[in-house]
Amino acid sequence: MDLFGSWTEIGMIIAAVGMGAAAVLIPVIKKSKKKKQEQVIDNEFWSIHSTVHERLTQLRIETDCARSQISQFHNGGHFLDGVSMMKFTVTHESLGVGVQGEGHLLQDSPLSMFMPRLQLALRDEPLVYMVRDCEDSYCKQQLENSGVLAFAILPLRHASKGIIGYLQCQWCKWDKVDGLDFTKVASQLDDARNAIEVHLVQQISTNRMR
Repeated sequence: MDLFGSWTEIGMIIAAVGMGAAAVLIPVIKKSKKKKQEQVIDNEFWSIHSTVHERLTQLRIETDCARSQISQFHNGGHFLDGVSMMKFTVTHESLGVGVQGEGHLLQDSPLSMFMPRLQLALRDEPLVYMVRDCEDSYCKQQLENSGVLAFAILPLRHASKGIIGYLQCQWCKWDKVDGLDFTKVASQLDDARNAIEVHLVQQISTNRMR
């Protein structure tokens, strides 16, 4: 074998090794980029939900309520006739000291069981409702079982999706209810709702990236 032939073979071997290395390197680079993208999305997820919870806690402190909650609507499957089963889940909850949470109880709850509450949300009025004045229903019973004396509720909206859930404050002691400044509470609820809607829209955008 002449010198030229030897160098040609060596060149082919180096090229082959290089191609093999590239073949290994490209998936590694792609995996690395994907991991970085997922890390960015996860960071955004935590940032959004931390901010939402902070705003919810701020609302609870401002209104001096026992619980402040965000419930979000979702599809829960279909009935035999093909009609969608609409449900809701408490996704965020801020609690006062010694107050028992409802979040673990209201997961995948049928919206049809809570229509009186939904009807009040659809009014889109930051009013305080007394539980004793509500019509008898499972919804009222659930509030009474949770020790709720009064509550306020506002819908949460998305520009293209419409109503995606609701924001709620609950008071569980009469001295808290009697001392309410209803005008101030209305303003605090409205401000919190507007801020939370912005963050929930960011959450939807982040989920689309997954």
